[in-house]
Amino acid sequence: MKRKLFLVFFVIIVASNVLNAKVHSNAGKSGFQFLKLPVSPGLAAMANTGEMFHSSPLTIFHHPAAFKWQRGTTIAFSQTQWLVDTHMYNIAYRNVTLARSFGIGVVYMDHGKFDKRVENGDLVGNYYPMDLRATANYAFRLTPNIHLGANLNLLYEKIDTFSALGFSTDIGYVYLTPIRNTAFDFAVKNIGSSSKMDSEKIELPFIAEAGFSTGFDPNEFFAVYPSFKIAYMNDYDNLIPAIGVKTEIYDMLFLRAGYKVNYNEEDFSAGFGIHLNKINIDYSYLNSDISSIHMFGVEWEF
Repeated sequence: MKRKLFLVFFVIIVASNVLNAKVHSNAGKSGFQFLKLPVSPGLAAMANTGEMFHSSPLTIFHHPAAFKWQRGTTIAFSQTQWLVDTHMYNIAYRNVTLARSFGIGVVYMDHGKFDKRVENGDLVGNYYPMDLRATANYAFRLTPNIHLGANLNLLYEKIDTFSALGFSTDIGYVYLTPIRNTAFDFAVKNIGSSSKMDSEKIELPFIAEAGFSTGFDPNEFFAVYPSFKIAYMNDYDNLIPAIGVKTEIYDMLFLRAGYKVNYNEEDFSAGFGIHLNKINIDYSYLNSDISSIHMFGVEWEF
């Protein structure tokens, strides 16, 4: 037990040093910005917190090791009506056994149609920017209380006639404490590089985050699961704390809410989920300074 507690304290200390390091004022200079956007409606409603409460394979895009370890095979799809004419489509598959998990998924972001003009302003056509991410995930139980996981990502971004190809990895750690339904998690994401877009090499939006989740289920009909996360992004000047909560009623209805601090794009979020036999349906609403964001998702367990 002492060895395990030492390990989790070590990870927390490392995370604290990373998160409190001096951040350079280079906001907006990173490319592949879609890598920072939520993919799972369930997690988005909780301000991207509480991965340990979710069984959806879409969770692999948020954290490579933190998810509800529920044995079986699941496939999930989600769609986001983002800003203006931007839409994001996501699909993921995962197979979970007692000791390991394997998953794959694809994220496609369609930015809509843009006018293509020459220097004098004349319209000469249109172009369609897009982003693509293909991910392979593997997670396993190092011990009954320690889970490790990693993603390998292939990235592609295109703007008019220019494009860039990138490769990255995400690494995650979870410690299940002796306290029921309580866990610590840590992840570093978007470690990698890309080719040049025209003449400039694109920097990936590096993210390091540490989270805490717990749960209270006084009976089989009702449960509450609060969670907290703090994140560092290399193109933000401030740390980004977030808090979320999920209320579960009769294992059929899930009510979720969350709030992010210091995050320019979003703050308040909320949503719900419905579980019917082996089908889960999720919806989330994200408040943005520009417009409202709506996410829909469906999950099938088989």
